[in-house]
Order: sequence, then C-alpha cells, then structure tokens
Amino acid sequence: MDVTLDHLLALAFGRLGPADSALVRATIERSPELASAFARFTILAKTVQADLLDPIPPAAIQSAKDLGRRLEALRSPSMLERAGEAIRGLVARLVFDSRLDGPIVGLRGGTGFVLSYELESTTAGGPATDLEIECSQRSDDIFQVVGQITRPSAVAMATLNPWARGRVIAQELGEANHSRFEAEIDDHGMFRFTLAAGAYRLRLETPSAHGPFVELAELELP
Repeated sequence: MDVTLDHLLALAFGRLGPADSALVRATIERSPELASAFARFTILAKTVQADLLDPIPPAAIQSAKDLGRRLEALRSPSMLERAGEAIRGLVARLVFDSRLDGPIVGLRGGTGFVLSYELESTTAGGPATDLEIECSQRSDDIFQVVGQITRPSAVAMATLNPWARGRVIAQELGEANHSRFEAEIDDHGMFRFTLAAGAYRLRLETPSAHGPFVELAELELP
C-alpha cells in the first residue's frame, strides 16, 4: 500500500477502517518521515475536535453580527455606491401642502394636513409617480400617517405597481437615540404609521434591491 498524506490525515481523524488503519500504521513505523507528519496531523485533529466540543455561544455569534451591521451602517459609501444610489433615486417635488391654507378640519376623524409630491426620475423616460401623505392628529402628540404612491391611471392599469410590497422607513431626526419605524407598502401602494410628534426622514423602497427609491428629507409632525 502506497501511503500518502491523505491516508495520514484520514487516520489522524479516525476515518479509516480497521484494515487500512493497520496497514498505514505499519508503514508509519518503518518511516521516520511519515511518523513525523502523522504526529503533526494528530495534533491538528485533536485541536479541531477540541474546538467542536466547545462551540461558540449563540449570544457571541449574534453580538458579532450586530457589531458588523453597526460598522456597516457607519461606513461611508464608496463613490461607485453613491453614483448607483443617485441613478436609482427619484426627486420628490412638493406640489401641495394644505398647512399653507390652514389645517383640514374633520380629516379622518381629527385635524390634520395633506402633502402631495410629484416624483421625477433622475433617469430620462421614467414614468411619472405621485405621492400623497395624509397626517391625522389622534391626540396631543400622536399622529396617524397614511400615504399612497401611485402612477398615472393608464400606466397603473397596464402593470403592477412596482412599489407594491416594498417598504417605508421613518427615521426620527434630532435625537441622539432616534427611533426607526418600518411599514409595508400594500398592493395599492398604500402605507401607514402611528408616529409621535416630531421630525422624520421618510424613505420609500421597492421590493427589488436594485429598484428605485425616494427619500423625503423631512416630514414634520405637526
């Protein structure tokens, strides 16, 4: 039997049958070089097996994952990433703010206001998109925010709303430990939040990781 390093490694890890083990051991006894290699493989096998008997605690693994996510969030995006974001982005142009004419009384059972935006794609030829946000006051400092993102009726009837089943992220501004909220966009392009009074940044994303997005720099409640 021609003994190779693979045979030595298999023997060290206990992967050879009785007959092959006996042949390999007999060959090792006649070769100082093979005996030296087998001794090193035996140390390796004991080290690996000892590590398997002492698994990493799940809490330590989760902590490492959380740290990785925090570091990634702090990392400045590369020029290529920033260019890609700019290409996918939609520019939101405010076309109506009911607060300029005073609050709308009776809006969904309370006082509130409505904001309407036109979303202009940074890429030529993209379909026009409208975004309407309706904010209703539920108590002194609690608001219900309902939004809908739509395209012109002719386009909407022909194809599925690309924003359906996407998400909206509301990031609170101005606080050291600002809160972050998420809501799903339904098949009709609608989403809703219950938010405390304050200032928020809204980001709307399609389900596709490479799809368009829109970001509103500030939504102030009230």
